[in-house]
Amino acid sequence: MTSSVASDRTPRPSSPPRHGAFSSPNLLKRFFLMCSGATREILYAPSCITELNKYSMFGAIIFFTAGFASLSGGYAAYTAFRDTAVATALGVLWGLFIFTLDRLIVSGIRKQHHEPSDA
Repeated sequence: MTSSVASDRTPRPSSPPRHGAFSSPNLLKRFFLMCSGATREILYAPSCITELNKYSMFGAIIFFTAGFASLSGGYAAYTAFRDTAVATALGVLWGLFIFTLDRLIVSGIRKQHHEPSDA
């Protein structure tokens, strides 16, 4: 009876984290992946976890660049025309243009093809 009591008091080693277990990215990361123009089906593989984070960061940079471009374009249009509606419309159009241009540039990044090694 003492052996069972002693075994109940000894701490059990916690199981190591499973590296193969991967949950789908949260909503914000999925939005940033959409902004980057990456192929999400490929990036959701557990072996591409570093690439998933890299492309979600690309998407965040593209999104915030377009947001700041929209604000600066709207301010420039307001300075020129002194009309809030025109400034808002031109600011949104300028932000969408910058978003599309940045997404085109990032999606055109040349991917390196890695040959499997014989070793």
